[in-house]
Amino acid sequence: MVNGHLSVGERDHGTEPAPAATGMAGASGALQLLMLTVSESRRVQGWIANKCPDQMRLPFALWTAQAVRELIHQKFGKTLGLSTMQLHLKRWGFSAQKPLSGATQRDPRKIAV
Repeated sequence: MVNGHLSVGERDHGTEPAPAATGMAGASGALQLLMLTVSESRRVQGWIANKCPDQMRLPFALWTAQAVRELIHQKFGKTLGLSTMQLHLKRWGFSAQKPLSGATQRDPRKIAV
């Protein structure tokens, strides 16, 4: 749970059933590489809430959908689509942030070159 939001798996079951229990054992191998389990989702949410991308050895300064996508691929070997990653971030309560004000040490004379 992040910011009071529950994922579908948490709301309905708390854990996801094993693939064999749902009848998806054979062909679901590829499908499993496109989805995150509830446990994996919680781990990713913790990482992006408490660490910076460079602490996770990623070449990004801020958490973007692409950065989170690469983190998931690095840690779990799963490749999610970029639009899917954006939906996950929104569902988890993360949103794009804009700076509230300009830099405090900004020198307008140096900028107006």
